[in-house]
Amino acid sequence: MYSIKHTEKGNVQEFEKATYLENSFLISGQEALDRLIYHHLVKFALQPILQVDTGTVYGYEMLMRSLISEFRSPLDIIRMARSQSKLYEIEKLTMFKAAETFENLQKSGKICGNEKMFINSIASQKMSAEDEEAFHKRFDSTFLERMVLEITESEPCNEEFTRKKRESIKAHKGLMAIDDYGSGYNSESLLIFLSPDIVKVDICIVHDIDKDINRQNVLDNLISYAKQRGIKVLAEGVETREEMEVVVAHGVDYLQGFYVGKATFEVIPIDEAILETVRLAYKTYTDQTQNI
Repeated sequence: MYSIKHTEKGNVQEFEKATYLENSFLISGQEALDRLIYHHLVKFALQPILQVDTGTVYGYEMLMRSLISEFRSPLDIIRMARSQSKLYEIEKLTMFKAAETFENLQKSGKICGNEKMFINSIASQKMSAEDEEAFHKRFDSTFLERMVLEITESEPCNEEFTRKKRESIKAHKGLMAIDDYGSGYNSESLLIFLSPDIVKVDICIVHDIDKDINRQNVLDNLISYAKQRGIKVLAEGVETREEMEVVVAHGVDYLQGFYVGKATFEVIPIDEAILETVRLAYKTYTDQTQNI
C-alpha cells in the first residue's frame, strides 16, 4: 500500500511478492541489525587461498556470518546497514572481530605459519582516527604485517578514504587487494588509482572460463597489465578442476574457491589430491612458458 500510494495517481499495479518481502525485511530487520552490532553477533569463517607456485596456503579470507536468523548472508547485513546509514558500524565490527578471530586461531596453534589474513573493507567507509588507533593498539605490528585489506566493490569507492586506508596499511607493512574485480563499480579506474598488491578476479569471469574464450581474453588482459605493475592476480570462485587448470595456464598467482576449499570455522588442510592437481597444472604452465 505504501508503494502504490507513492506512485502516480490513477495507476494500477500488480502485487509483487519479491518487492513486498524485500521491503518487509528492511522494516523488520532494523531491530535485528541493532542487536547484531551492539552485541557483536557475528562470527568469521575462513576460506583458504592457495599460492600456485608453491602449492601452499598463502592466507585465509575472513568471511562474516550472522549469529541471528534474520540475516542469511553478509549481503543481507550490508543491505540493511546501508538502508539505516550504519555501514560504518559494520566496517568497524568487521575489522575488530575478523582480526580477533584470526589472532585466536594463531594463539591456539591452528594457524602456525605466516599465512595472510584477508579482511573485507567497505569502499565507502573508513574507521575514525580514534577507532583506528584503538585497532592498532589492540593488535601489534607483527600481527598487522599479515593483514591484506580487501576493498570491496559492492559500494562506490571513496577515493580519500581509500587513499588513507592504503597509507595506514602500508605503514604497518600490510597489503592491499581489490576484491571482486570485474563485478562492481569502476573496476579499471580503481585498479589504476589504487595500484593494489593483489587483484581478485570475480567469479563472474572465472565461472566456466574453460568454456569461454571471451572470459579467457579478459583474464589475459588483466594479467598482462598486472605483471607490468608488479600486481599479483588471484582467481576467486574456482569451483572445478577445468576452471583451475585454465586460470593456472593463464598465469594467476593464487586460487580461491570451493575447488580449493570451502569456508569453515576450523582450519582444515587442503585435500592432498587437490594439491596434486594444482601442482600438475602449474608444471604444465611452466613447461609451456619455458618453451616459448
